[in-house]
Amino acid sequence: AQIRAISDPSTTLPVPIPVGQAAAKTVSVHGTSGLFVGDSTGLGSGVLWQQNGLVYVVGGTLTESEVLAVANSLK
Repeated sequence: AQIRAISDPSTTLPVPIPVGQAAAKTVSVHGTSGLFVGDSTGLGSGVLWQQNGLVYVVGGTLTESEVLAVANSLK
């Protein structure tokens, strides 16, 4: 039902977040809105954002501050 509710799938990227195993929140990357996802153990995280028509992802065994620092350092 949630997938069907997407009004324009050409401009929306659904990102499944497993309940109880990960948390997600909106963050800023290079001045644009991004999605931070971290697992419940704190061992892994990632950030995903779109800029200039491209989708970027940085992730790994990093903390939230580390993954955001890497993402914001990309040119």
